[in-house]
Amino acid sequence: MYTKDVNGVYYNGKKIEFADPQTFTTVNIGIDEDSWYGGEIRYAKDTRNVYYQGKLLPEADAQQFVPIITGAYYHEYARDTKHVYFGEKVIEGADPKTFIPLKTHQPYEGCSVATYAIDKSEVFYEDSNVPGADPATFKALIDDYGKDAQHVFWKGELQSQLDAKTFDRTCEYGY
Repeated sequence: MYTKDVNGVYYNGKKIEFADPQTFTTVNIGIDEDSWYGGEIRYAKDTRNVYYQGKLLPEADAQQFVPIITGAYYHEYARDTKHVYFGEKVIEGADPKTFIPLKTHQPYEGCSVATYAIDKSEVFYEDSNVPGADPATFKALIDDYGKDAQHVFWKGELQSQLDAKTFDRTCEYGY
């Protein structure tokens, strides 16, 4: 949790070096009203720097840094003019202009969303490229599954034993 006073800015009680308390603000990640996520705000910035969970993001441009808001359930994607971020990590090769987190079905009790995204030429799972995935046909499912017209993936890894044309991940009640 971020806090501030006249002496500084803090994350979970630890002072954030270089943070300017006068210009410091948290960054709303665009959680929609129907989201299941009710957690803390993790991104923040001041006029010079961007922070994730109190850690400086040295490559981030504070003037251009924004969350990527798509109406997708909770995710930690953000961008500036040069980079796309997942949490504190820069996503190598991601195009900030075309990068879009994919919305999954409403998660049910005992199920979770899948954190996939696409840009003009690639598919990503969290902060990594998904080799062999087609962004033009890719869909995020639930419980970390995703698929394109030819392949099924789980947590970004190809599941060659599964048939993409007939595969569907259903969610059962319970844990």
